Amino acid sequence: MQIVVNGKPVATLSPAVEKRLAERHSPEVAEGAVLSAEQSTAAWARRRRLLYGVLCGVAGTIASAALIMAAWWEPRDLTLVLPVYLVLAGGLAWLLRFTYRRNLAKLRGRADAQLPRMAPAGTNIRADANGLTVGQLRNPWSDLIIEAVEITDTTFDDSSVSWVEHLDLTGDGRLIVLDTVLIGSGAEVLAKVWRELTARRRTRSWS
Repeated sequence: MQIVVNGKPVATLSPAVEKRLAERHSPEVAEGAVLSAEQSTAAWARRRRLLYGVLCGVAGTIASAALIMAAWWEPRDLTLVLPVYLVLAGGLAWLLRFTYRRNLAKLRGRADAQLPRMAPAGTNIRADANGLTVGQLRNPWSDLIIEAVEITDTTFDDSSVSWVEHLDLTGDGRLIVLDTVLIGSGAEVLAKVWRELTARRRTRSWS
């Protein structure tokens, strides 16, 4: 199995990453559909705009409160505080715009590379206790093998977080490609697939 963590090939997963992936919530039944390049871009953009809106709202509230306090305590300080506020606001806006465009370009490149390897856009995908269904074809878990996995391992709010970004599976001579951002509810689908397949792999190794 080929393993990539944060864009870098590794020989094996660390016990900590394996533990975080095993503990990650996955529903009993995970369903989604393969997205087109336009659909995946639009879905990503909606989530990103919501995130940026929340961040800007929080930052704006804090900065406004600081301005009000400065004006109340010492109005003359506004001549110093206000220019700093405007510079920081402009810098934040530029950083968010730069990050948005860079990540959007990465997503488009990812879609161009992976969608030709995946089932056609609109194909339904379902993962449950009995197996993985792609379109009309059901694949029992026992028939599937993980050929390649890409994982993101990062830190958020002082906690380490790991999730599966991409899976290449083989079953009965067929290649099945799953990607988190190119499938509706992709994070749930890939979490369910990873949990089912790794649980069976551990069971086989213990038997």
